[in-house]
Amino acid sequence: MDVNKIIRTLYKKGDYQHKRKVYDSLDTDVAFERFSKRIGMENNANTGVTGKNVGGSIRFRPYRKYVAVAASLLLPAIIATAVLFSNNNKEEDMLANTMPGTSIAYIETSRGEVIPLDSASVNIREHGINASVANGELVMEGADEVEMTSIYIPRGGEYKLTLLDGTKVHLNSDSKLTFPSRFTGNSRDVELTGEAYFEVAHDEGKPFIVHLGNISVKQYGTRFNINAYTGKSKTITLVEGSIGVTSGNNECRLTPGRQACVSGDEMKVCNADVDAVMGWTEGMFKFDGENLSDIATTLSRWYNVDVCVDASLSNCCFTGSLSRESSLRDILEAICEITNTSISVNDNTIKIKK
Repeated sequence: MDVNKIIRTLYKKGDYQHKRKVYDSLDTDVAFERFSKRIGMENNANTGVTGKNVGGSIRFRPYRKYVAVAASLLLPAIIATAVLFSNNNKEEDMLANTMPGTSIAYIETSRGEVIPLDSASVNIREHGINASVANGELVMEGADEVEMTSIYIPRGGEYKLTLLDGTKVHLNSDSKLTFPSRFTGNSRDVELTGEAYFEVAHDEGKPFIVHLGNISVKQYGTRFNINAYTGKSKTITLVEGSIGVTSGNNECRLTPGRQACVSGDEMKVCNADVDAVMGWTEGMFKFDGENLSDIATTLSRWYNVDVCVDASLSNCCFTGSLSRESSLRDILEAICEITNTSISVNDNTIKIKK
């Protein structure tokens, strides 16, 4: 809200004749009483204040018309200023209270029980789960029965997991991994939605397979990252070793530093910026010419707040490295400085705009 614009509108020359008529037609007694009530100067029998300055003998009555006119002109500007400051405070409060993500997750058993997890050290011996938690990492241990278990990472969280075979998984915000309490059969199968980095324990006779709907990623012992959030193309990036990516009737083998992007039935393979892809696992945002809309989605997940981008910035991109431990304010200020944009807060949504 532009207070200066409001004030200019209040005093624009074309309104002078109208304001003069309003002045001449004012009922000074009524106008003064209304103004008095709005600023808290109502008659008070206990204090003896009746439209006069406390402790003095000068009354407002002879000046009521002038006071009423001044009030009619100034109160809108005062209210506008108050609204502006209120909006600014709201924006500052929201940015100040938005914290970076932390180690938090939920386990959901095949029986529907939900167990919250954080970074505290605990042992879990219930609901068919045998596991321990230490420093934000869940370590699965031997189980008598095969139970399907899901670990869900909400927005504003991340978590590490070691499966029974020794495979390590680092899960990003708003992600879900479903896996058995122990692997049986000729393969080790898990299901992923969201983003995760895998360090697969080697087992020549039992390949590790990650299912992403109708896409599967297969390997025996290697390191790779999968970005498979709902509603966007799936990106599989190989860091070390060798993996096969299958989508429908298409199958390709990746070598280190290569990336497969699958959208619908189409699969493209290209060189990857592994450093940028792996940034989130090292506590960094590493954007390399990334679209602002995609960046806003990433920030929304990590800071658990709704960030969007004005439609006019659909082609605007940003390149830079920023700590995931930074405050949201610092992140947005850096982005806005480089892209010559600004932010606004409305209905608990942060918008990046021109």
